[in-house]
Amino acid sequence: MTQIYGELESLAARTRGVLEYISSEEGCKTSLVLPMLSLLGYEVFNPKQIMPEFTADVGIKRGEKVDYAIMANGKPKMLIECKATKDALDQVSVSQLFRYYSTTEAKFAVLTNGLLYKFYTDIDISNRMDLEPFFEFNLMSFTLEDADFLNRFRKGSLVGEMKALLKDSRKRKLQQIIRSEIKGVLAATGGIVDKIKQDLEASKLCSVSRKELEQLVTSISLEESIVCLENSLKVSVLEPKIIKLLGTILGSDRVKNLVTKTTASSVYIETDLGAPVLRVFSSNLDLRFSLGGSASSSPIRVIEDLARHGDLLLDTYREAIIEPR
Repeated sequence: MTQIYGELESLAARTRGVLEYISSEEGCKTSLVLPMLSLLGYEVFNPKQIMPEFTADVGIKRGEKVDYAIMANGKPKMLIECKATKDALDQVSVSQLFRYYSTTEAKFAVLTNGLLYKFYTDIDISNRMDLEPFFEFNLMSFTLEDADFLNRFRKGSLVGEMKALLKDSRKRKLQQIIRSEIKGVLAATGGIVDKIKQDLEASKLCSVSRKELEQLVTSISLEESIVCLENSLKVSVLEPKIIKLLGTILGSDRVKNLVTKTTASSVYIETDLGAPVLRVFSSNLDLRFSLGGSASSSPIRVIEDLARHGDLLLDTYREAIIEPR
């Protein structure tokens, strides 16, 4: 997991350096999409694995081709339609991919401009591509969780792990639906304001204007979101998550030799002799960490992002207890 994140960061850095020179769809395919497929383990110039210009005839239209098909056992498993980096991945492009999908045996389809990758399958109706993606990967802005899920599509997964992958794709889409609903509430959409107005009809508060309600809903939603975030940064919540993650990174035997100390805003991880290994702390609403006795710190979005720094954590641990490499 840490390796794929580092490889993606390197690809993103390289992409930033050449992006201004990539203006066409062909440039996107050659300079961005093929390197991404290579990173996922595919032999991009082996047509048994990556078939360019895969035929996907639609009805009486002949010669319809999708840019790439990931192949296994002579059959397409995933279709990839590419656009230029400046092109919007709009509904017209989705409709084009939708047509291709219905004519093949592929279970997954990707629409990309080399920077944003939108993943589709047939969750809503079997054998018909959904119009909304279940997963989006942005090469210019991604999390450890995004990288981990993208890695699920590495070479070999579309055969040996297809059932598990489809199951996790459904879960991912459910998460997106829930997240969208929550965002709708936080944005004080008309529906929630209408419901509150209806609930107030029989009370003395019925004279409250719609504009005032919208302002209150937005303000309270923000306050409650901050409370939830503050609760997630409490030491009592962070400590067990850190210990569990360290068990994965360092190994359960090494974690047994560690001691946890806490203050109001920090979790300190030390050896049993007091040598510092890790500090995780909240600063305002930010989560940060430092290694060893370093005074400098780095931000993380969630505790799980520490896995990105697994190699550094292991080195710090070994130095702290003078463990041979």
